[in-house]
Order: sequence, then structure tokens, then C-alpha cells
Amino acid sequence: MSDDQPGGLYTLNITAHWAVDWDSNTGEGGQIPLDLTTDKQLRIGSYQSVVTDVT
Repeated sequence: MSDDQPGGLYTLNITAHWAVDWDSNTGEGGQIPLDLTTDKQLRIGSYQSVVTDVT
């Protein structure tokens, strides 16, 4: 829970990594790397965990 955090919020840094492939009718093409990043503050009231392997 985020009650013990400043303002009762966790600060998250979120990044999505994309690689855009493109081509044209002239035979040109390539790849464009794209990173989208944002910061968000999130209040967490409860959380759950899932165990997927107990070996």
C-alpha cells in the first residue's frame, strides 16, 4: 500500500519501447526506434500476487 509514501502516492516511471519497420514502393525501408516515457503518480490501496511456479 502507498500510505507510507510521500503524499500517499508511488511515483512510477513508465517506458514503452517500439521498433517501427517501414518500407516504400521505391524499395527504401528501414526501422525507426521509438521510446515513449512518462512519469505517473499512483495510489495503491491493495495488491495481489500470483505464484506461477513453486519448484
